[in-house]
Amino acid sequence: MRIKRSFPKGRIARSAQLLVVTVGLIAASAFALPTAVSASPQHYSASQLSDVRAAVLQSGVEGIAWYVDSTADRVVVTADGSVSGAEIATIKETAGDNAGAIQIQRVAGVFTSLLSAGDAIYGGQ
Repeated sequence: MRIKRSFPKGRIARSAQLLVVTVGLIAASAFALPTAVSASPQHYSASQLSDVRAAVLQSGVEGIAWYVDSTADRVVVTADGSVSGAEIATIKETAGDNAGAIQIQRVAGVFTSLLSAGDAIYGGQ
């Protein structure tokens, strides 16, 4: 009794097998990746965010602006082109255990002051 292969031998068969395995891996990672990313993002309380905001101010780094994004539970720090990686590390180090609450955004150019102490601010043109 002779048994015939139902799947042909050769390059085409190997290519087909490789294609099936590749598609399977892509599909598996597509289902696994969204759950891994949203596993459990850490939420910070209002007092923790306030402490992080104060730490950013105390870091003494020039060329940054920041605000508290209460919907994302993060302190968003925008750094201009003059801020080095070491200075960003200083900001995070100053925040201590709550450094995960800092989200860094980089922008091109350099921030400049448009107002100084004693300048009048007029509104309602």
